Amino acid sequence: MHLSLIGMSNVGKTYWSKKLEPLGFTRFGCDDEIEKILGVADLSKWMRFPDTDGYRDREGEYLNAEEQTLQTVLNQLPDGDVVIDTTGSVIYLNPDLLNELKAKTKIVYLQAKEGMVELMIQKFFSNPKPLVWGDHFLPLDGENRDEALRRCYPELLKWRQEQYSQLADLTIP
Repeated sequence: MHLSLIGMSNVGKTYWSKKLEPLGFTRFGCDDEIEKILGVADLSKWMRFPDTDGYRDREGEYLNAEEQTLQTVLNQLPDGDVVIDTTGSVIYLNPDLLNELKAKTKIVYLQAKEGMVELMIQKFFSNPKPLVWGDHFLPLDGENRDEALRRCYPELLKWRQEQYSQLADLTIP
């Protein structure tokens, strides 16, 4: 069985993929490989925020490294049980690559329930960390970064949930 775990950052993809290893699953952790490709030990410090100089370039480099990582994993899928621990930004990847992921694996969406989403929002605002925003960080005139983050982050999470749901073969709350 080939599984891919998708969902928001900190929803438990790594936790559950590691729980499957002792059961005989070969685990592929995309975050670790992306860090190796980029030569970065702390991705959030490297990525920074969407209003900083060079962010779009870093976001693009990150997504290219993520595509490279996932393509490599899909090209070398071994026989037997496999679990791919994807990133929260997997939904931004090339649609052809996502179709290949869907063709070669059963995609399991680890869904953050409403209470968990609220907790994620609170945690983000108590200690904001950079992430892939795509086109979802759009400050309004006169709005500072914190105001824009407070408005845009919940919208980003809602959009991501819809994308994960559409990509998934199975959703587990």
